[in-house]
Amino acid sequence: MPHLPLLSASEVCRALERAGFFRKSQRGSHAKTRHPDGRTAIVPMHNEVAIGTLQSTYHGLRETPGLGGEFVARDPWSGWRG
Repeated sequence: MPHLPLLSASEVCRALERAGFFRKSQRGSHAKTRHPDGRTAIVPMHNEVAIGTLQSTYHGLRETPGLGGEFVARDPWSGWRG
């Protein structure tokens, strides 16, 4: 398992959008994103997404081309938090 950084919900949503997902809806503090092939990811809209939640999202979507690199941190100071 690669090292996953702490990411905000907006960073997770941007990574999913770059991988082809679009925001379908939001109810309360959770946004639903969907891929054109039917896969869905629920993102809690918090300042920091819990590592376990991020790991679950990563494992569920890791076959998506181009998505893995969005979540994997090569260096904790690599600009994720800009």
